[in-house]
Amino acid sequence: MVQPTMPTRPGVCRPGIMINKDWGPACVIDAQFVGDNADHSVSHHHKCQYYDQLKITSWVHHQMGAQEVIYSRVMLSWLGLLAGESAQCLGT
Repeated sequence: MVQPTMPTRPGVCRPGIMINKDWGPACVIDAQFVGDNADHSVSHHHKCQYYDQLKITSWVHHQMGAQEVIYSRVMLSWLGLLAGESAQCLGT
């Protein structure tokens, strides 16, 4: 398994996981441990915006052959708490 490397203007992005199941939407997932006092929802949305760029989306379309790209982040706190958006992402 190789971590994907996506070229961008400021440098390269390296999300944790790229999935394309049954030729559905490609999912680009960034996994991270965060502090217990972090606002998980705000952090999730910032990371999704970070990846949701035309150049990255085009790269994922080309690499995975998917028409749709979904960006998400799986965040787990040091206490083992899973962010709500992360749980939703893993359930889909």
